[in-house]
Amino acid sequence: MREVTHRDLDFIRIVTGRTTKQIAEDIGVTRKTFENWAKGQGCPDANQFFRMLAACNVSLDDLILILTLSDRKKEWTSNETHNRG
Repeated sequence: MREVTHRDLDFIRIVTGRTTKQIAEDIGVTRKTFENWAKGQGCPDANQFFRMLAACNVSLDDLILILTLSDRKKEWTSNETHNRG
């Protein structure tokens, strides 16, 4: 399994239909802190990350699926950009 990136944090949020404010409150940080993580400025510690998964009702199996979908999304975006050129 690969490392979770800042893009994955935002992808998990979007896929689960949560707002940055909701997730931030659930894990005990400010909205701005979560938004910074989603931009790649810092990252949650392990406890915060697992609280985020719990708040979003994301199991480890779900996480693997979400990361796979996130990777596919990156591939599709890259292919779409490449095909335009």
